[in-house]
Amino acid sequence: MLKIAVFRALQLGDLLCAMPAIAALKFNYPESTLYFIGLPHMGPLLKRFDCADEFIAFPGHPELPCNPLALADFVKRMQAEKFDLLLQLQGNGTIVNDFLKNFGAKRLVGFRPIGSRQDSDWMEYPAKLDEDDRHLALS
Repeated sequence: MLKIAVFRALQLGDLLCAMPAIAALKFNYPESTLYFIGLPHMGPLLKRFDCADEFIAFPGHPELPCNPLALADFVKRMQAEKFDLLLQLQGNGTIVNDFLKNFGAKRLVGFRPIGSRQDSDWMEYPAKLDEDDRHLALS
C-alpha cells in the first residue's frame, strides 16, 4: 500500500486552503494511506475531514512559527514511516525543503523558490495563483 504524507505546518486558514489538494490526493489514490503532518492543535479539525487517514503532530522547527520540541526524535519517527511520497505544501520551500529531505521519503515533491535550480520533483512556486489553486496545481 502506498504511503503518502503531506506537510503543512501552518494555521487554520492555511490548512483550509490546502484541503482541496489533500482531498484530490485521496481521491486519486484511494488505496493509499494518507498522512497529514501539521501543528498539534490542527489534529481535531483534520479528523472532521475524510481525506486524511492519519494525523502526525509536528513539534516545530526553529525557523517556523512554532516551538521546536523533540525535533530529532520526530525526524527519526518520520524516517521510520518510510513514506513513498512526501508533498511539501509549506509555501515556496525556502525553509522546509532541506529539512524534509531528512525524512527519507522515497520521493519528495513540492514547491521551490522562483528562480532556483530546476528539478522535475519541484514546481516553481506559482505566486500569482490563489493559495488553494497553488496546491491543486501541485497535487
